[in-house]
Amino acid sequence: MIFPLWVFVLSFFLFSSGDFQPCFAADPSPSYTDRDLNPYRNPADGRSATVPAPSRHTAKKAADRDGKEKEAWCLAGTRHAKKIDLAKERVQSADALVAKRQEEADRKPSDAKARKRLAEAQKKQVKEQKKLAQEEAALSALENRAHRKGIPPGWLKCNFDY
Repeated sequence: MIFPLWVFVLSFFLFSSGDFQPCFAADPSPSYTDRDLNPYRNPADGRSATVPAPSRHTAKKAADRDGKEKEAWCLAGTRHAKKIDLAKERVQSADALVAKRQEEADRKPSDAKARKRLAEAQKKQVKEQKKLAQEEAALSALENRAHRKGIPPGWLKCNFDY
């Protein structure tokens, strides 16, 4: 078997000098016994830390805070839901107005006022659709904020069965 040259050089270097010991011939690591560690023991080492039980007053405050938080999230969710419902109603009325104005413009194709009213109704329809999208985005942002804070999704809908 032929060994590379560096193996011979390394083994010569490690074993020829008295100062250098190979790693497998190093001193074993020290082992400690209980007798060695007894002078360093603390009387509280063996005991578990006890946490005092919360008082009734603290528990009542936590319940009140939880109830107020539920109510606040419920009100915020309800407020956004009402805004979305109102925006949907406005979009539906704008759609109906556009349909009505379209019929008028179709009956009188040469009437400039009818075409102008149709264009205004279409602008209003687009405006209301944008408002609806904004309200839905605001509700989504509220839901995301609640999710980040660990609020159950039912709290936004006033469903506290969680």
